[in-house]
Amino acid sequence: MPSGAEGIPDESLRQLHSQAIDRPDEIRALLARAQRQGTPLHSRLNAGLSAQAARIESLEADAMWLTTSGFDDEQPDQIFLNLEMDGRLYFFSVTNRSANQPGANSLRVGLPGAVFFAERRERERERPVTGGPTRVMLRPELGPGIEAEIADQSPDGLLVTLPAPQAERLPERFRVAFVDGPGRGQERFGAVRHRRDVRERQGWKRIGLSTSAAPRDERLHTEVRDSILGEGRVSGVRRRLGMLRAGARAGAVGQVRRWTGRTSAPPAVQTVEFHDARGERLVGIVDHWGELRGAPLVLIPPAWAKTKETLLPLARTIVASFRAAGERVAVVRLDGIRRRARRGRRHGGSP
Repeated sequence: MPSGAEGIPDESLRQLHSQAIDRPDEIRALLARAQRQGTPLHSRLNAGLSAQAARIESLEADAMWLTTSGFDDEQPDQIFLNLEMDGRLYFFSVTNRSANQPGANSLRVGLPGAVFFAERRERERERPVTGGPTRVMLRPELGPGIEAEIADQSPDGLLVTLPAPQAERLPERFRVAFVDGPGRGQERFGAVRHRRDVRERQGWKRIGLSTSAAPRDERLHTEVRDSILGEGRVSGVRRRLGMLRAGARAGAVGQVRRWTGRTSAPPAVQTVEFHDARGERLVGIVDHWGELRGAPLVLIPPAWAKTKETLLPLARTIVASFRAAGERVAVVRLDGIRRRARRGRRHGGSP
């Protein structure tokens, strides 16, 4: 955004970040703590694609001085910053009050009007709407069940609070039974994602859980090899010669096609359909080499807000590597569902 352009008001940012710190005294206390701890503030990338970082040097009545690194000489009127403390992300915008000076390593900016809690979980959270705390029973395989209160929840996660002594003896995985509320009588499988102290409730812990209808086995079975192809020097030379001959043949065929003007039809796209634990339909694209039945399967989910098409280079690289080794393989690329950037799409999308 060029200097002088109208900024994004906090009211608009609030539509993206539902939770925020609005009281000026609480905002100042957060910034003062970040100053004392030397917590780094992060912004965007500069023109040279280097990260912009800053630390709070001093706080004034209505402004603060930042010691900066990686910032461009020309800064916009509105600067977006984020910081992380106690495992939680915060996001806010400030107004640039410094004259842009070449080589300056400090900025004077206004204090933010609101500090937002950056959302890591991509599914929307809901708070209990009952008159009292909504409870769940956490049931490990060994030992008695532990009762906890729900702070908020989403279809795939829970944030619960419980006394610290009980939280400390809770294992990483257990069953979650809903005692009351809309989910009363239901049971899911839970896995601990983070544990934190509840500052406003002495002696209590807050635990973030991921939940699923079926238990998840996140153990990865790995095979360690010194060479991906398991070949010696002689076999490696032979393989490279074979690849050169194949490349020469492919080049000759391409030249003939250019002379004759004849081209072959593009290969058909193979797709596969399957359903997740909730019975929702997913569609994936299949790339493979060799017979599919019994072949190793590489399943590639999309990155944040990306689609399966963006992972084509990775899929083709995996297939080419296995093909060069004389090993069959199948690679399936699929879309996510109900992503923020894909709102309204219920299924895996068209192949």
